[in-house]
Amino acid sequence: MDYDSVNNKVFVANYYSNSISVISASNYAVIADIPLERQPQAIGYDSGREKIFVAYSESHRVSVISVSSLSQPLPSILESP
Repeated sequence: MDYDSVNNKVFVANYYSNSISVISASNYAVIADIPLERQPQAIGYDSGREKIFVAYSESHRVSVISVSSLSQPLPSILESP
């Protein structure tokens, strides 16, 4: 889970539903559910770039999601053998 203090949004990794939820911290409403191809284990928010970095549990991959457009994950930027 991570928090965007500028836009007052909370980002939650949903391991069992293979998604990320974007939640308004003002009224606790779900703004978006972003489907992922795998089970997300950890997320980190970069406020300067407005991107969420998603680490998956067993694939050694990281995906990047653009928060400004709440787009689908961009291609993985890190992959370990």
